[in-house]
Amino acid sequence: MLLLLYRYLYFTIGIAQVGIWSLVLVTMSLSNIANLGFGGSLVKFVAQYHAREDQQSINEIVGTAVITVAVTVAGIIIVLYPAIRTVFHMVVPEANVPVVDLLLPYACISLWVNAIGNLYAAVLDGYHFAHVKSKILLVNQALYLLLSMIFVGMYGSLVWLTLSFCKHCHLL
Repeated sequence: MLLLLYRYLYFTIGIAQVGIWSLVLVTMSLSNIANLGFGGSLVKFVAQYHAREDQQSINEIVGTAVITVAVTVAGIIIVLYPAIRTVFHMVVPEANVPVVDLLLPYACISLWVNAIGNLYAAVLDGYHFAHVKSKILLVNQALYLLLSMIFVGMYGSLVWLTLSFCKHCHLL
């Protein structure tokens, strides 16, 4: 699906727009680091308490992990946002700075939502529902491909870039 998408985007919006999106998205896709190791712990403890049929402990562990990661990642994003913006302004050509400024808030929101979403994906793994998680991700990718092709054709690159961050946040 990604091969089809990138081929389409290359010929529709051009390599420069795809490159800017890739740069911002790769930089912000630190959500695996941002979950602070809670994801792996959730898999272990959810599986353990699920085997004991102790739903109360699962609820407490998941709630604690989500609140901790949400607050910590939000704080880090707020503190580092000015520095991240400055670095992008130094790296990206002057003509593309407005696009970066448009995308960066979406990228930060994406990082935050994805860090939390990864915790819930770990919970699915802990319940041994990896097949459900895989189906959700597959449908997400197919929907992303379809909507990207429709909206890029209709509205152009900025809509696609925004849609990409929604997809990255698992909002689609």
